[in-house]
Amino acid sequence: MKTHAVSRVNIANILTFLRLLLIPVFLTFLLGRTATSSVSALIVFIVASITDYLDGLIARKLHLQTSLGEFMDPLADKLLVCSAFIAFACIPVLHISWWLVALILAREVYVTVMRVVALRRKAPIKTEFSGKIKTCFQMMTIVVILLLLILRSEVEMSKGPAAVIPSALVALSAVAALISMVQYIIRNRHIFSGQVEH
Repeated sequence: MKTHAVSRVNIANILTFLRLLLIPVFLTFLLGRTATSSVSALIVFIVASITDYLDGLIARKLHLQTSLGEFMDPLADKLLVCSAFIAFACIPVLHISWWLVALILAREVYVTVMRVVALRRKAPIKTEFSGKIKTCFQMMTIVVILLLLILRSEVEMSKGPAAVIPSALVALSAVAALISMVQYIIRNRHIFSGQVEH
């Protein structure tokens, strides 16, 4: 039986909000457009990803699960990942199409709305396995692109494999997002139909 903490403020939730605070720091470094700033962006992203792992682990081990945490944890992940893809699309040398980023954003907006509706109907949505795979692949994509920005000059990024890898990985991330969204729609269609499964 899951035990909920009485207090809304706990270590797990603090880590989640810390991840939110790291997003503007991450974006500032990423858009710095230098190898040094890209290194800093990668470090901040890794730290933020570690907080994602730790907040869930701490919440389970110390029985600190709260409705706030269950909603804010995946939301913080979505904001971190989506902000990275939006920033990548703003960097011309990466050649990432805005419509691919739009597909990724559409999936996250839809699932977030679905979660809000489900919470109001007291039927929280569980994270699907496809959603976890999607998140892992997207985080790997972000790390790879950051490494390319660190290891390759802008001239090198404009030709050869380095010019194709970022857009190809983002395209695959968009496909993973769409597959995950379809699964969420199928598994949780009762949410919008007005019926609640027990």
